[in-house]
This record gives sequence, structure tokens and C-alpha cells, in this order.
Amino acid sequence: MRRKTARTRKTRKMNSNAQDYDSISAFIREGESFTLLSHISPDGDTLGSALALTHLLDKLGKTVEIVCSNPVPKIYSYMPGSDRVKMPEDAVGYSSVISVDCADVALLRKGDPPFRAGGEDRFDRPPYHQSRLCGHQPR
Repeated sequence: MRRKTARTRKTRKMNSNAQDYDSISAFIREGESFTLLSHISPDGDTLGSALALTHLLDKLGKTVEIVCSNPVPKIYSYMPGSDRVKMPEDAVGYSSVISVDCADVALLRKGDPPFRAGGEDRFDRPPYHQSRLCGHQPR
């Protein structure tokens, strides 16, 4: 029996990452309209990630909105596009949802719109049908 070496584990992880990237890439290519979610009490990481992804999606001709349960702190208002961040009650809530820089769905305030669709929590429908969590590893 072969021993698992660090190199074997690294290769396996790289293959897994490539599959993740392919899956996310296909999700973006196939989608038309996206709601990007940032975690509560937004910091520079979540806002920067959401704004960068918004810029990319804009360049790809996609419709995109950024939603956060808290307003953008004044310290981050200099970031280009920060004025596009909406509160949940002002969001359209598109069917393709991506959260950025969030290790735990609970940090998105799941009960707020657009986290719910048709009375059902979007993230509780296996296998996250039209939703993706990006950034930190799940807890």
C-alpha cells in the first residue's frame, strides 16, 4: 500500500480547487443577474471582494446588486462602487446568489430578504441550487 505523501495530498487539493473554480466559473457564465451578499458588520475584506466581483460581472455584461444587512461604514465609503451597496429591504434578490468573504451562512442574516425566496431559505435547499459561498472555508 502506498503512503500518502504531502505531494499527493497537495495534488489532490489542487485538483479539488480546480473543480471549484470550474464550478464557480460555469455558475457565473450561465447566470444573467446576481445578488452578491456581504456579511453583517461589513469590513474592507467583504466590501472589497463584493466590489471587485461586481466590477467583473459588470464587465461581463451581467446585472448585479450588492446587499448587506448593515450600511457601509464611512471609513470604506471611498471605495469605488460603495454607493451601490443596498440594504436587504431595497434589494431585488436575483435568483443567482454569491456570498463573499463569509465562513458561516448565519453571518448573512438569513431571515432577511433576499436570503429567502418563496418563503424558503435559499441556502437550506441542497445542493445550494443557485447559490454559492465564496471566500472563507465553512466552519
